[in-house]
Amino acid sequence: FHSSEGIEVTSDITLLYKLVPDSVVSIYRKFDGYYQQSLIVNNLITVLRQEGLNHTAVELITKRSEIEQAIKEKLAGVVGNYGFVVDLVLLKDVELPPEITRTIREILNAEMVSEKTEVDIGIQRKNLDYKIEKEKKEAELDVAKKRIALDFVIEKQEREAERLLIEAESVKKSNDI
Repeated sequence: FHSSEGIEVTSDITLLYKLVPDSVVSIYRKFDGYYQQSLIVNNLITVLRQEGLNHTAVELITKRSEIEQAIKEKLAGVVGNYGFVVDLVLLKDVELPPEITRTIREILNAEMVSEKTEVDIGIQRKNLDYKIEKEKKEAELDVAKKRIALDFVIEKQEREAERLLIEAESVKKSNDI
């Protein structure tokens, strides 16, 4: 089958299906016992080709389980009308041309590096935000300490001035006497 880019893909496919017991007689009459090739295999190939064209080569590797599920559902819709139940579809050994495989690996590696870089930048940004916040808090604390010290000096000077006024008044009163 082919991907949406037109790349030829080969794969081993495992299909598990069963007959619905009530349908055995009608299946035998319609297909004379040769239902596997004419119904199952041909419809599997058709569904596989259709589903392959819906996905890129990268998706055929990275989203394999989703693709298997879509193939299973579509195939079940077709062969279910005849009395079959599709239990499982597995795409095994998906093979692409070597240069495509190499390109896909490079793309996936580049995406991983990009994601790692984004995470690293996020960590650096958080560390910088933390450092800035810490420095801001330290500066606020330093300003608060200087204010307290200044308030203490002002209060001390006010008390000293008050004490001197009281002393001056007592000297004046003693001179008046």
